[in-house]
Amino acid sequence: MLAINGYNFQFKNFNNKGTNKFWRCANRSCGVLLHTSLNEEFLRYSGKVIEHNHLPNPAEVEIRNLRETMRQRAENELSPLQEIAEQEMRKTLLTAEALAVLPGASTIDVLVMYALLPDHKAITYVHLFNILFAEAKPFNKKFDPILIMSNFEPGIAKEIALEVKLTANFS
Repeated sequence: MLAINGYNFQFKNFNNKGTNKFWRCANRSCGVLLHTSLNEEFLRYSGKVIEHNHLPNPAEVEIRNLRETMRQRAENELSPLQEIAEQEMRKTLLTAEALAVLPGASTIDVLVMYALLPDHKAITYVHLFNILFAEAKPFNKKFDPILIMSNFEPGIAKEIALEVKLTANFS
């Protein structure tokens, strides 16, 4: 992501020579494109649309930067995630606008696991949960998630919830 004047841009591609980067506005309904150097220094706008069709959102940029800092610390440190979030939220000087939309440290969801499974059969999911239960034991932990999200059939969700004896929210 790239932030310029309160607008977020997503990397799109390199030019043919590989010397410039092309970016598009992160707001999908906006058609603004721009070029930067490889060091992400602004060069010029490109295309016919050079004016955004929405207002800038500097608070979103601040929060994105804060989350990125938290993510980097979480990848490199063994500190509890809650502690990292609280420390970073305390030391970051956010504007009043950003503070108003910033979620509390206790409400930030952290993805713990992402699994691609070979099929959508209930037995596969039961096997996955059994592995998770077993892996938690050596650490003297209990696999007891508050929320489980999945993209499989709702009918299977009921069977899995019964099989692994979890009260889970499948969505």
